[in-house]
This record gives sequence, structure tokens and C-alpha cells, in this order.
Amino acid sequence: MHSYKNRIFLKSLFIFCVLSFCTLTVYGRANNNAKAKKYVVVIDPGHGGSDPGTLGQLGSKEKDINLLVAEKVKQLLSKYKVTVQLTRTDDSYVEVHERALMSNFYEADLFISIHLNSYTENREIRGSEIYYFDYQREAYTKRLILKENFDEKKDKKVIEEWVNDKENSIKPSIKFANIIADNVEKNGIKLRGVMPNLDLAVMAYGRAPTVLFELEFLSNLTVEAKFKNGIYVDLFAKIIKDSILQYFDIRQ
Repeated sequence: MHSYKNRIFLKSLFIFCVLSFCTLTVYGRANNNAKAKKYVVVIDPGHGGSDPGTLGQLGSKEKDINLLVAEKVKQLLSKYKVTVQLTRTDDSYVEVHERALMSNFYEADLFISIHLNSYTENREIRGSEIYYFDYQREAYTKRLILKENFDEKKDKKVIEEWVNDKENSIKPSIKFANIIADNVEKNGIKLRGVMPNLDLAVMAYGRAPTVLFELEFLSNLTVEAKFKNGIYVDLFAKIIKDSILQYFDIRQ
């Protein structure tokens, strides 16, 4: 009788150990996968090449500042679980539509386009503006079909997937835009608003959550001077870096 009970006990113990080992193995693999996860962020330094963007009174060009900030953000994020891809890495012009499609090519988790504002009628104006895409399903579907030369019948599945991805990206885009807005204000920069925009093509064709960040007004002499001496390059790179890490809930 005791021998039978011992066999039952040993068999139960064996089963328990096997199940525990399997559970720990699966958990360990899942945990390792989570640790190994690297987010992909595409940063778009606006303008470039023959398109200088807005010009400052001290000779600064928007295209140059945009690239400096983007490169600095990439450098700051290099020690985190974030892979950064830039839409341009030199003074070359990349068509706006192509910039947006890079987001899809790299399977980005986030896309941010960096720009500078200008208002020469009043050079005292300054502050940051953040835009997200103003999405309306029917209008967007028509726009997508026209731009990508899709056939409504033959490409129906691709169109639906693309439109659904865009629709699902809007709330995360607004979330990211508001995170940037909070960090702008925390760093003492005036926030002029978080706004939807339908016309900015760079936001229209990527499937990832997307924002366009107008850092400041280059038409303001004080702002331009701070970009020229590097203070604002470092500050806005930090704001973008902090916002990206906060969006992905990555501890600093």
C-alpha cells in the first residue's frame, strides 16, 4: 500500500516539476522577448537640398537646424531600446510623399516631422505648435486611392488595411502630440497649440502614429540666436527624446 502511494506521490511530483519548468521557460522567453523589443522611430528633418525652408535674419536655414535637432535626438536615444531612422542624413531634398512612405518601409512605431515656423509680419511671435493628421475615413480613402494609384476593386484589401491602420493611428498620434506639448511647457517654451491638420502631406500616408512639430519661430531674432549657439538645438532634442521615451513608457 505504501509502495503504491509512493508511486502516486512521485508521479504527481514529476508532473508538477515538468509543468513548473514549462511555465518558467515560457515566461522566461516572453520576458526576454519583451526585453529585446526595440521600438522604431522615424524622424523627418523637414526640407533640405534646394528647399531651405524658412530663413532667419542671422543667416540660419530651417533645413540645417531641423537636421541638427534630428541627429541630436538620434544620438540621445542610442542608449535606449529605440532604433531611429532619419528620412535624410545630409543636405538633400526628399519628396514629402517619400518621407511618409519611409515610415511604412521601416515599420515605424512612431513618426515625427521636425520643422520651424516663421511670421515676418510680427517677429515678436514665438512658441511651439504640434500637429496631428485630421482624419476622416471617406475623404482619406479617396485621397489614398488617388495618390497611390490604387484600383478600388483589385486593391480593395490593401486599401482597407491602409485606411484601418491610419484610423487606428489617430488616437496614439494625439497622445504623442499632447506628451510633446507637456514637455514643451515643462521646459519653459510657450505652447501655441496642439492642432489637427489635413493639408500637411508628410502626415497623410504613413501608417504609424504621426506628428509634425513646429519647434519655434525662426523669424524671431532671439529664437534664431539660441539655435545658432546650440542652446535650442539641445533643448528641443531633449524635449523630443523625453517625449518619445514617455510615449513608449521607457524609463530614463
